[in-house]
Amino acid sequence: MINVMILERSEVVSTTLRALLHVEPDMKVVATITDPVTACETLKIYAPDVLMLDMDLLNRKAATFLLELMSCRTTPTILMLAEDHVDTPEIHDALLAGAVDSLVKPKGDTLSYWLSIAPEMTAKIRRVAQTPPRRHSKPSFWPLTATTAELDALLPLAPPSQRVTGPPVVCIGASAGGTRALEHLLSRLHPPHVPIVVVQHMPATFTATFARRLNSISELEVVEGENGMPTLPNRVIVAKGGVQTLLFAVDAGYRTVHRDGPAVNFQMPSVDALFRSAANVAGAGALGIILTGMGSDGAQGLLEMRQMGAATVAQDEASCLVFGMPQAAIHLGAAMRVVPLDGMADLITAFSRERHLPYEHAPDFPLQVLRH
Repeated sequence: MINVMILERSEVVSTTLRALLHVEPDMKVVATITDPVTACETLKIYAPDVLMLDMDLLNRKAATFLLELMSCRTTPTILMLAEDHVDTPEIHDALLAGAVDSLVKPKGDTLSYWLSIAPEMTAKIRRVAQTPPRRHSKPSFWPLTATTAELDALLPLAPPSQRVTGPPVVCIGASAGGTRALEHLLSRLHPPHVPIVVVQHMPATFTATFARRLNSISELEVVEGENGMPTLPNRVIVAKGGVQTLLFAVDAGYRTVHRDGPAVNFQMPSVDALFRSAANVAGAGALGIILTGMGSDGAQGLLEMRQMGAATVAQDEASCLVFGMPQAAIHLGAAMRVVPLDGMADLITAFSRERHLPYEHAPDFPLQVLRH
């Protein structure tokens, strides 16, 4: 029997869902609630196999709420979305924060409307019930867990004797909270600008639309990465979901090359993978930035970039939704600077123009300055 808990603002919808699931022989609704405040305690009491969560109830707080909820009890979660909320930063962040799947709600509260999506809904509940939940009940910082074997199998690290200074490129990695952080950041960058490559942890079905949305708010050209795509001035490449994206040196620049795996830190694309490739081919010509996100993906790669002469930056805790990835990088000594999100655009612009980080507000440890 699959025990289902429903967190939904509309009592009519809750009653409708209970009626639809009641006729399924392998499903039982154990609790329906309308107040998020009681969700944690209710989860502990009823221990459901699946949580159905109304996104309209949470608005912009969905990712933060889910992180807190998963710390109470990790539960595979289906997000119930209004049609116009399917592709938003809030949905992306919630999927990264612990949601396993999503369901678009029909336009109407009556039983007849919901009957139209009942087969899809029940199929998703059965599938999600068999999905191991993402365990985000740990603190926001994990000790580094990336296996170098995964990274080495994908792309060996060049020896220090092969240290290079390639053409300028900015590499950015982000996870939970990164969609909003990247919107904030890219809307403040202006041509002329050196190439940028971004890894945002995101399913393959979302990266193309995410790139289009970023393109609509940025003066730079933002595109989803393709295999063999050249990095160009004033172009931002968003790594395609479901594959690894690596930088390879070609002529006087770079191209993004796709690899089917292996996953690194359970991620495809992985920030560590992009950063290691940048360390190999761009070296002291690169700027590496790690933004908000869970886990430690990108920390090892950022350290390798710094060791190969690149400038490296981490987002500060106060401006992060989740401080995990930046904190892991700082813990390793991978970040030369720890910068609030509001100061990141000016720093990237200074690098783009001068090929080094500005000296203002320098950290206690020595700052690596890039040579022209």
